[in-house]
Parts: sequence; structure tokens; C-alpha cells
Amino acid sequence: MIINNKLLEESFNYKYNLHGSDLNECIVSIDEIYLYVSNVGERLYFDMGSIYMQEIREGISLADWLWSSSHESNDKELKDMLVQILTKPMGKEESVFDDNIEVCFYPDNSHVSTLGQYVTQRRNILSKVTDKSEFCNFMPSCFVDSAFSTQIKNGLNPISNFSIYTAEIVKNLSVLNDEALDIYRENKSNLRVAYRIISSKLLECSTDPENVKHLRFEFISDKGDIEIVECSPHTKLVREDSNLRIYFYWCHENISSGQKVLIGRIGTHPY
Repeated sequence: MIINNKLLEESFNYKYNLHGSDLNECIVSIDEIYLYVSNVGERLYFDMGSIYMQEIREGISLADWLWSSSHESNDKELKDMLVQILTKPMGKEESVFDDNIEVCFYPDNSHVSTLGQYVTQRRNILSKVTDKSEFCNFMPSCFVDSAFSTQIKNGLNPISNFSIYTAEIVKNLSVLNDEALDIYRENKSNLRVAYRIISSKLLECSTDPENVKHLRFEFISDKGDIEIVECSPHTKLVREDSNLRIYFYWCHENISSGQKVLIGRIGTHPY
């Protein structure tokens, strides 16, 4: 998937700020999106000439506001942050895109302006991907607080009518990515509570202690070695009697320094 992360030049114009948004807060939000995009190996696309000509204040172009000493920002650090976003080269522009995410500086009701909105939009795109290989390749960039096993595609391949389940898979991965680690840290002395909390957000979350020998999956450790992790906890997909599920484990100290939830398998029972 090649995403056109389009930064709307006109959204920097003061006339676009219909909701009275705070300038500094908008800079912070754009920086958060910029860092996310950079970390997943993508870039923000915009026309540099057009964006610098936008009037950030009435009668003051963005270029003048950024570099003229007569138009100082209250926070030089934030101004420097915006300069870095708009001047740092981020690779060759693609000619063909698979989908678009339009990012605006001053918030409106039609485009992305915060990191939360941006991530949601990426996940919405993922939920519509029906090719299993493409889904598998794009998935990690939508769940950056998750580590996926090296065998993750093995579970996806046998799923028939895959397009029926993509939205449900994305929903479950979203909860695990965004909330599982915090839930685990708050309840690691009593994991039954943790399973109940996740079950309240999804269809069901439980363990499979009788089949743990089949639930060991390979992950890449921080040293680049193979780390085998038992992923008995799982969420069920679509129906309580379905054998489609997501096997996971809370974290491992040797994988992403213990800061990511581990996704071992997405699919049917591996036994």
C-alpha cells in the first residue's frame, strides 16, 4: 500500500481557522502526524511554494512568519518544529497511490488534523484491503505499538471469504494495540480481570491452556535473534463459536523492550 499523505496547503491560511483553533496546538498535532508518518517509512506530500505563500496571519505569509524576526512566535521551539516538517526532504514522491489521507493544519470537519484521527483513517483503509498479502504488509504501519510474529501470514492464508473479516480483525487489533499493555500493567497480579476487561470491549478474550504447545510463535528480538513466545491469550472474531481468533501475549522484555503487545497469530486454531 502506498498512501498519499497529503498536507493541504490552504489549511495553513488564517481564513481556514473557522473554529478559533490555537496555532501552537495545531503545530503540535501536525508534528505528531509527521513523526508517525516518518516512523512508518512514509512522507507528507505538499507543494512547498504554495504552502509558504499561505497567510498564517492576516497579511503575513507562512514564510515571513517562520523566518522574519518581526513576526516571532510565542514559542520558538514550536516554530522550529514546523520548519523541520516543511524543510526536511523525505524521499522521492510516488506517481501512483493506493489511497489518500488528507491532513489539514487548522481543523475542519472533513479532514484529518490530529494523530488519533490519522491513525483511525489508516485503519479504515486497512479494513477495506481484501488481498491477504497486502493486508499483512500494511498492517504493522497501522498498529505501531504491536509486534507481529514472523509467521503472522500463515494464519491469514487459510481464511476463506477474507473480506468478511477484515473490519473485525482491525477492530480487535485496535483494542489490543491501544489498550492491552495498560490493562496488563494494571491487572498483572490478577489476569482474569484483564481478560474480563478486554472481553467487555470485544466479543471474548480468554486463554487456551490445554494447547499451549501449539501456541508458540517466533518474534524478532531486540538483538535480531528469534524469540519464541507462548501466545495463549486470544480474542474471538465474529461469533463466540467461531474458531477464528487473534492469539497474543501482553509483552516480552526482549522484544521492543517490553513496550509492545505481541500478536502471534490471526486465524483459525493452529492445531
